[in-house]
Amino acid sequence: MNLPTIIDVAIGLVLMFFILSTLGSVLAEFVAAHQKWRHKLLRETITRLLEPESTRQFWTHALILPLFIRSPQISTVTKPKWRAALDRRVTKTLKAFQPRIADAPAYLDSTRFASVVLDLATGQGAFGRVPATLTAWEYSIRTYVPCKPGANNDLQDRLLALLRQVPPDATDCSAVFKSAVAKWYDEAMARASGEYRRRLQKWLFIIGCLLAVGFN
Repeated sequence: MNLPTIIDVAIGLVLMFFILSTLGSVLAEFVAAHQKWRHKLLRETITRLLEPESTRQFWTHALILPLFIRSPQISTVTKPKWRAALDRRVTKTLKAFQPRIADAPAYLDSTRFASVVLDLATGQGAFGRVPATLTAWEYSIRTYVPCKPGANNDLQDRLLALLRQVPPDATDCSAVFKSAVAKWYDEAMARASGEYRRRLQKWLFIIGCLLAVGFN
């Protein structure tokens, strides 16, 4: 086998592996999007960080609720009856293959999360204004954040633990406290991202094996 033939074979193998790897990645992303892994992991992460009651308040907060709303597509074209009936049938059939999970955002930045959590910690405005001192923050958290009797790992204790990390001589304790809450959320989402990558790698391996067998 001469050198030009070897180069042609190498180029063909590289091109084939590139096409198959791209196809495998696309199929794995399709599975992830269809199963809404990002949505589920985000909801699970929020549930772990917040108590059930606070979780319900979080998802119905004014800053979070609009993320669930999708703008309806308004069409001015009048469809024939047979076309409208066909569209309804197709929509009903496709719903059977969709995962049963409520629409939820797939991504939530740490700044918005911290803003909502701190708003809940002040009773969504019931405190009157944003606390300006650590003592005021502690009073607000103990007053407006639900606390289960005898619990030692509920949301109130978590927020108080983050509040204790704020230096007493901080010029803007609210900003420092918000940054601590945002960092707490980022660390939790980093673990969720690791879980997402593990799921994706598992499906990439399965799809890769199927492609290898299918293309011989």
